[in-house]
Amino acid sequence: MMESLTPTPCPGCGLVRPPDAGPSHDAMRSSPGCWKTFTEVLGREYGDPDRWAVHALTVDSWGAQHPGKPSAKNARLIGGQLLGLALVLERGVAPEDAGRKRRTVLDRLGDGLVWLAPPDLAGAPTVAEVAAARDAVSHVEAVHRWARGVWQKWEPHHDTLRRWLDWLEAASPPGFVPPAVGRD
Repeated sequence: MMESLTPTPCPGCGLVRPPDAGPSHDAMRSSPGCWKTFTEVLGREYGDPDRWAVHALTVDSWGAQHPGKPSAKNARLIGGQLLGLALVLERGVAPEDAGRKRRTVLDRLGDGLVWLAPPDLAGAPTVAEVAAARDAVSHVEAVHRWARGVWQKWEPHHDTLRRWLDWLEAASPPGFVPPAVGRD
């Protein structure tokens, strides 16, 4: 059987890449070509401290753009990535600090996270714009544009995500899950 040479759109973000028989993320919906581009971007971030400053934002942007199928695991995964975007873009938390704060929210919410039905993610910037960046400054700018575009696509769930963050900031006791958490 002959392999197709037709470029393949990513089922998560729509990025069109040449066919690639390589791997993709085990829990997220992505094409192998998109996953490959993402891992190349990660490699640049690991190798450059100036690019590393936005690493968490890169991971959260890609993840939020590639939600998997509804499950408790994926509700936590996508919820965490969306919380990371909210912390940086709405609460002004530095990307390098967002991961710690996100883990705190996730730990305190426990099983209180529910699956947030993904919106239509077509039309937002993709990892390709970041991959095209030629230096650290343009890389950081591209990651921020990408994050804003992905965050905007998730607008139907912004109120839920804000409630989760407000709840954390109110210093509710660990283990307490307010009745409205995760319900839109």
